[in-house]
Amino acid sequence: MAQRADSPHTRSQTPRHSRIGGGYLQAPVRIEYRPGLPDSYPTRGEMMRLLEEVVASGARAWWYSCAAKGSYPLFPSRYLPSVPEAEAGLFEWFTDECHRRGIAIMSWEYLATSPLTTREHPDWRMQFLQPVEGAISGRPKRHVEVYGDQNPSPCFNSPYGELLMDYCVEVIEELGFDGIWFDGCFMGPANTWPGGRIGCCCPRCDERYHDETGEHIPALEDWSNPAFRRFLRWRQRFFAEYWRRLCEHVRAHSPTGLIGLNNFNRWPHSTGFGCPLNEVDFDGLSCAEISQQPWQAPLMLGYLRQVSGRYPPELWIHRTPPGPGASGAQMAYFGELCMTFGGFHSEGHSVSPGHNHAGIRETVARLAPRAEFVGGEPMRFAGIVLSSDTKDFAFNGDDEPTWRSVHGMHNLLLDAHWPVEVILDNQLRADHLADFALVILPDVRCLSDERASALERYVSRGGLLVTLGWSGLLDEIGRRRRRGALDDLLGVSRRGDLLQMAPVIAPVGDWAAGLASRVMLRPDTRPAATVETELPLPERWAEDVEVLARGIRPQDDPARDCLEESRAMTARKVGRGRVLFIDRDLGSFYSRTPWRELRELLTAAIRQFVSPPYRVEAPAHVAVTLWRQPEREVIHILSRPQSIRRVIPAPDVNLDDVPPAGDVAVELPWRVRSAWRPISHAPVALTTSPSGSRIETRVDGTHDVIVLRSAAAGR
Repeated sequence: MAQRADSPHTRSQTPRHSRIGGGYLQAPVRIEYRPGLPDSYPTRGEMMRLLEEVVASGARAWWYSCAAKGSYPLFPSRYLPSVPEAEAGLFEWFTDECHRRGIAIMSWEYLATSPLTTREHPDWRMQFLQPVEGAISGRPKRHVEVYGDQNPSPCFNSPYGELLMDYCVEVIEELGFDGIWFDGCFMGPANTWPGGRIGCCCPRCDERYHDETGEHIPALEDWSNPAFRRFLRWRQRFFAEYWRRLCEHVRAHSPTGLIGLNNFNRWPHSTGFGCPLNEVDFDGLSCAEISQQPWQAPLMLGYLRQVSGRYPPELWIHRTPPGPGASGAQMAYFGELCMTFGGFHSEGHSVSPGHNHAGIRETVARLAPRAEFVGGEPMRFAGIVLSSDTKDFAFNGDDEPTWRSVHGMHNLLLDAHWPVEVILDNQLRADHLADFALVILPDVRCLSDERASALERYVSRGGLLVTLGWSGLLDEIGRRRRRGALDDLLGVSRRGDLLQMAPVIAPVGDWAAGLASRVMLRPDTRPAATVETELPLPERWAEDVEVLARGIRPQDDPARDCLEESRAMTARKVGRGRVLFIDRDLGSFYSRTPWRELRELLTAAIRQFVSPPYRVEAPAHVAVTLWRQPEREVIHILSRPQSIRRVIPAPDVNLDDVPPAGDVAVELPWRVRSAWRPISHAPVALTTSPSGSRIETRVDGTHDVIVLRSAAAGR
């Protein structure tokens, strides 16, 4: 195998686009269909047949691959070992044919596997921490295998990490691909979903870890060991830095090359993958898989934009079309869903594009007119904190409780038609928080002193902070604090022995006029999801804490009324801002049962202090998002089925359960000069006044776009 070259890469003569990704980023429909195993070497005839099928489908972006599945390069690479049958010139010819037909062509690859490399250099292989005996009982055997001499996963700290960067430039600049879409972006053994063993603890990684931290990598996956948890945080930072360096290297040698990185932070994928769930801002495409659960899409697109917002993010979904002539309605609706939340989607097919020619063409026809209206600057009002530390450490690696909390709270605000963005752990900084009038901690248990201080400054400078559940009771690696990191801010002087919340919330005060007098919230049947086990509720409060709702418990004696047991909701003024405390994880409840009473309780409590920047009148199942683009604003209107508004396993969207969006009105606090619907050309009623504008329309389908020209300078 050739070693890394210091000489510049030689640009091929293949015609190239001047745009990053060769038009891939602008394509509304992106198709994956690629070579299979190493023994199924593609022929020119087969490749041309597939290309013609893609062209006939109307799609203009395609994942093929210059490596067989499992990372076996099918061309003679100068940097990574190739299959013996590798044909020189094959992919240069192929990408040229794709570009002649207007197809942006990406190469699908695995980031974390290179079996021919590890066979030549066994000392480059990742090494994995050993599980504590009994700690992974119940997992399938394949989740704990380590492959031995067959381990195909090289360590990124080995020479492979640098050679892979040059390999990427070779694929783009010399073979002519427009970019690489990397699957397998994890630091563990391949094909051990979900997460399997944790790497890497090879001598190179241990030396680097010791140089940077003064510690050595622990030998065991022992969640009770703080050293293990510190290593996991370092590992995520290291992997994020590798993603950034990889993209920077490609950009330095290829002005238009595009790297896509599949982020495995999603339910039910465990901490073992090591993917960053913090702002990284790498110069590449932030991607993920939907895992056949479309309800994850709105939140996933939100946090993918925060990990790196250089380009609209992408969600991949696998689908086997039912056959020739089948409808593309499912595919098109998922595309509209992604567009509403600022991204695009891609489809992985287990059959060739020609098998579903009609469905793809239908999808292209539906999505192509919408592509120019995707993305832009979102309206920042509410920020929901999605905490990587809480996901990883609050529940000893069980990520379900955190995903439920955040998904549920995100859905609640979408149902209330409030603009909402995701805030990641390393964005809990004064400069970033200042963009939000409202910050919500949905049971963010793991919080460092530094980030708690940033939240305190945010409140004192005029922000509204809403804390739910046991936020701040653990430090950044999940250790119990003697005193909650936010207790002083909340006005909590003492936490007592009360571990289980009262099941009924009873709001008190004038603010609660028109609300249900009591809201029953039964504790979750799964203890980890609400953790009513060891973390205590507040018992004593500062005198300036205002009670907004009481927790009460029905008595067994029917002659008695309910017994007051706790303060379920409080507010406190601190500096120029306020902090609102709610003693339970409302997001987890809402993820299962999206009750109107619960949504109205929370939004009414918040509206006492801040209100969203615009007002929407629409049914709760309708999502409305507003984006600022150059010279205009764009409003997306999407009708959502119940299967997306709840956190439940659902491999597809039941289109029979998607009602029309119906009547929608949006009131804006600025003057709009014109409003129109460029997709459907349906009527839009616009009323203006000195204080703002009101837009009214009726959407008889599942999705549409309204474009606004505002009177403000520059719009």
